Amino acid sequence: MSRNNSFTPGAVNSTFACTTTSGTTPIALTGTGSTVLVQNVTSVEGFVAVGSSTVSVVAGGATSKASDGGFSVPGNTMRALSIPLDATHIVGITAASVTTFRISRGEGGQ
Repeated sequence: MSRNNSFTPGAVNSTFACTTTSGTTPIALTGTGSTVLVQNVTSVEGFVAVGSSTVSVVAGGATSKASDGGFSVPGNTMRALSIPLDATHIVGITAASVTTFRISRGEGGQ
């Protein structure tokens, strides 16, 4: 039996730019769903975290420990992240330069 993992958006996409200092400026997630689709539309790696209106993130480092930075979204890639239903905000940062994320909250895609 095949399984359909298509992503179904629950809201219009949002776009936000991230810099080396944007890790404490979360933006509101719109729509509903337990997945957020994150598209990094530049070649610069970025890092994201999802949570409440006070969520913050730091750029990742040399290890893959949970305490070593946010979830990595390499340049020119797309990631589907499972998120808590009560998550209200997303925040992003880069280790260098600037990147742009397009995000959409919805269901599926994993």
